[in-house]
Amino acid sequence: MAKKSEKVEQETVEVVVMTPEQIKQQEELSKDLINKIVEEQDPVKYGLKPTNATMMLSNLAPLLIERQALTVLYAQTITLEVTKENTKTFKELRTKIRDNRKAIEKWHKLEKDFYLQGGRFVDSIKNKEIAVNEGMEDKLEECEKFFENQEKERIEKLVKERIELLKPYIDNPEMYPLAQLDEIAFDNLKNGLELQFKEKERIRIENEKKQEQENENAKLRELRKNELIPYWNLMPDQHKAADFAKYTIEQWNAIISALKNKKEQEDKRIAEIEAKNKLIQSRHSELAPLMLFLEIEYEKVINLPEAEYKQQLEKATEKKSKHDLEQAELKRKADEAQKLKQENEKLKETVKMGSFGSGSISVNRVMESVNVSPIIETNFDKLTWIRVNAFFDSIKTPNCTDDIKEHPLVQKFIEEHNNLVAAFKLKMEELKG
Repeated sequence: MAKKSEKVEQETVEVVVMTPEQIKQQEELSKDLINKIVEEQDPVKYGLKPTNATMMLSNLAPLLIERQALTVLYAQTITLEVTKENTKTFKELRTKIRDNRKAIEKWHKLEKDFYLQGGRFVDSIKNKEIAVNEGMEDKLEECEKFFENQEKERIEKLVKERIELLKPYIDNPEMYPLAQLDEIAFDNLKNGLELQFKEKERIRIENEKKQEQENENAKLRELRKNELIPYWNLMPDQHKAADFAKYTIEQWNAIISALKNKKEQEDKRIAEIEAKNKLIQSRHSELAPLMLFLEIEYEKVINLPEAEYKQQLEKATEKKSKHDLEQAELKRKADEAQKLKQENEKLKETVKMGSFGSGSISVNRVMESVNVSPIIETNFDKLTWIRVNAFFDSIKTPNCTDDIKEHPLVQKFIEEHNNLVAAFKLKMEELKG
């Protein structure tokens, strides 16, 4: 099939007018490049004739010639120093090399599409034409192999029937050459497999019955063991290891009855002990906070008859109540004394915070609180200054009583505070002037 020649579009950087001699040189160079590629790639390996390969490569040669020139430029450019001025040169050359690559990719797509579309075309013709031949061949082969197919169908039917006959006795009857066996050989095979199957079934049923009986005995053992759980601790160790399924119903009922009687007696004994322990525990709880107020020994009180125990309990309770009232009164007095002491210490601390005179102040810088930098420096830190002002403000509130305001220590604090404020204002005026 003839192939149309398609030109691969190329982006040219500039138009160059070539002389006839230059054109001839380019054609020879293209020819040499094509021959070199044909020699290296060997198109015969791909089912192509060299002439066809040469025709396919005709449009690729100019692109390869262009790349040779770009390769020379690349070798010169890549050694240049990386500077801002040279980045433009790098970009221009990279763009040309990229355009050359895209042109090669476009050549590849055009050449490949041509042959792919041609392949689809001849496939369509082939499928249509051979359908006519295949139809005639199928009809003739059907007539040719008529008797052969009849025999084949007979054998297939016979094998299928024999498989169905053997299925009840074996899972894979296809393992035998059923088509080659005559009737006598097949009957012998069938009878032998049937005997084997029946013997296996007999053994299977016997084992199933044994297993069923064992399962029933296991269930009975578990059931009777669960029935013994309430009495387990009352049984001797040798009886615990016995096979509980071996006893008859009458024997088992007698065992359970004897264990029930034994358990009732044991439960009664344990109940009496628990009742006594409960009583002792209850008395322990009642007497624990009263041990220091008992008239007689603790161990004797706890074991007294109920009436005598109640008398001792009432007496100890009365003594404890009286003692608790006395302790509460002592605590109240101690708390009041502690509170007075804390208030006195607090007042001393407050006075201590404010006990400085204006003569001890060295104001060198202004406080941050008045938005003037730097900060005032005194013989106390900024936190102390805040506390002094807070205490001074609290004295001026309505909640402050007259006896506090008139206290000599408080009056001294107010005087010292006023001196400090006056010194501060004076320093501020000096700074503003």
